[in-house]
Amino acid sequence: MTIENLGFFREFPHGDAQGPSLLECVAKGDVRIQGSIAEYLEGGALLAATAQRVLDVLSEEEWDCAHKMQHFTSRRLY
Repeated sequence: MTIENLGFFREFPHGDAQGPSLLECVAKGDVRIQGSIAEYLEGGALLAATAQRVLDVLSEEEWDCAHKMQHFTSRRLY
């Protein structure tokens, strides 16, 4: 069995400097299913929230986490 690290993109403060780039992974894959993926993510439950503003490492904008999550999901997939 092999254990693989996932989610440690180099752009994150907790990321791996030698890890994959999140910027290079955006909107990759089959464009025919991107809409379905966005719908799936938008239909999910919020797992964690913070009252603190968070940095979007892709656009370098600050967000109010829960308020902007749906917009963020759709914007990144298209």
